Amino acid sequence: MTIAALSKRMDNRFRRAEKRTNARFDAVDARFDAVDARFARMERQLESLGDKLDRMSNRLDTTFLHQQKTLDEHEHRLRDLEATRGGSI
Repeated sequence: MTIAALSKRMDNRFRRAEKRTNARFDAVDARFDAVDARFARMERQLESLGDKLDRMSNRLDTTFLHQQKTLDEHEHRLRDLEATRGGSI
């Protein structure tokens, strides 16, 4: 085998190895991109869930405050009645 033939054969082997290596890196890059996309989708879903929980919490706070105000008013009226009647109903 001549030096030129050996050089050509080695070059071909290196090219094939480079192609295989590039293909493997491309596959890994594609998997990383897919994982990144999944994480981005999960992040959006978590933000959406957080927004929903915030809205529910605000609605519950509003309902609680309304019920607390009603209860306080009821208690105030009972105390007024007790004071008017001399201590007991």
